[in-house]
Amino acid sequence: MRRFGQKKENKNIWIPLFIIGIMVLSALGYAVLQGNENSIKVHGVKFVKTQDNFWVAKIKGVSYMFYFSPEDVKALQMDNFTLPTFVYLTSNPEANYSRDNLMTIESTKFELKNSLLAAGYTAVMNFSNKITCKNANPATAVVDLDLGNETKIVADGNCILVRGTDAVKLVAARDKFLMRALGVY
Repeated sequence: MRRFGQKKENKNIWIPLFIIGIMVLSALGYAVLQGNENSIKVHGVKFVKTQDNFWVAKIKGVSYMFYFSPEDVKALQMDNFTLPTFVYLTSNPEANYSRDNLMTIESTKFELKNSLLAAGYTAVMNFSNKITCKNANPATAVVDLDLGNETKIVADGNCILVRGTDAVKLVAARDKFLMRALGVY
């Protein structure tokens, strides 16, 4: 015998199943789209976004960390350059910057030095104003990281100026410089 209301219950089961189906498909779609946003491939190099919002690229078996993706720095002005194996990293030690900006410049130089060393360059940080672009020659590059009126990377022979209008943009310029030194750009 059929009970009163049983037919209605069978119809109502489809509504929760439909909602559950939409939820599952939405979650799968989000996961697929999210996966595409968390990696970028540029000139054969895959950049993967970490949970800490850094970008990591494995180049010639070495992992390099970037604060910005290649897409983030794509439009940043950069001259063409090729680094020799010996690189001085310098900045103006007499600049009248805030403590935070000075710390950013020094930590940016330090991180860049470590990345260049891992890539096979001989990189030396300069803590005095004795090394300037006048010391650049065919065997030695001088990379001057500093704040400026524009965010850009300018190369004049082996003198390379890496500039940012503020600390964050200097780090973006450093990332693009490193991508170039590693052969990504």
